[in-house]
Amino acid sequence: MTELSRWNPFKFDRRSEKGQRGNGSTSVPARRETWVDPFQQMRNEMNQMMQSFFSDDWLSQGLRSAQSPAWFGDFTPRAFTPAVDVVNEKKHLVVNVELPGIEKKDITLNIDEGALTISGEKHEEKTVEEEGCYHTERYFGQFRRTIPLPDDIDVDHAEAHFDKGVLNVRLPKVESRERKSRQIQLK
Repeated sequence: MTELSRWNPFKFDRRSEKGQRGNGSTSVPARRETWVDPFQQMRNEMNQMMQSFFSDDWLSQGLRSAQSPAWFGDFTPRAFTPAVDVVNEKKHLVVNVELPGIEKKDITLNIDEGALTISGEKHEEKTVEEEGCYHTERYFGQFRRTIPLPDDIDVDHAEAHFDKGVLNVRLPKVESRERKSRQIQLK
């Protein structure tokens, strides 16, 4: 007949089958298999998906990520951020900004405290009529980009041209002078 003993889960020093202790052999703790509840695992995954869906991270990634389809279009802040190229030529600093779908009257350029600020507003409206049904979509958004300028820019002779959705700002360079403020008119 075998002797019954109470199981102690915190006891890591296991005895051999004969009940001998300290006979020179080291005992290896038994490997414990953990069972995972599949319903708890599913709840955890659903909670993670809901947290990522409603987090600010999700908005910054945009609706057109690989994880979520573009159900309603892209309304993230980066959707209204224009691409800017700054080229440092010998006698000029040239700033090119892509502004598709924006009209000239909706763009404002300012040079203030050593920085060029480009701001504007985009308005777009689409109406589709199919078999007696009307579908209208309206998109509105503002943008603002600030580009720091070097000290050797001649603010008084800055020029800006807007043609076919591309804004081109030419800022001539001179020897270092005091920083001024000025609004640039589009041509």
